[in-house]
Amino acid sequence: MPEPKPPQPGEHNQEGPLPLSIKNQKMKDVFSAVHDCVNNGPYDQLENFMTEITSRVEYLRKKYPDWQNRTVVHIISSSTMDPSSEVIEEDFPLEDSVEAFIASLQKKYGGDLSV
Repeated sequence: MPEPKPPQPGEHNQEGPLPLSIKNQKMKDVFSAVHDCVNNGPYDQLENFMTEITSRVEYLRKKYPDWQNRTVVHIISSSTMDPSSEVIEEDFPLEDSVEAFIASLQKKYGGDLSV
């Protein structure tokens, strides 16, 4: 079975969440593993984890005008994209990388998969 194609800009001819690129799906899987690990730990760990996520999303929102169009933001915020918006599959550059942020969360909190 062929891999699903990542969404194209302006593409919105389906119901439900837009499919992710293979790389972003892997990031989502790792983030989910970390989230599951945190959910099974003490409450204060979950609270710290959620504070880190909220802070990162808020930081990206303020810095990047196109933040809502980037699939990587929706991976860590567990939100869905507006299917009629332009889809940007690329991660943020350098120190703002969501992939690096997820890797740091995994190192800090655990999780079975690797980015």
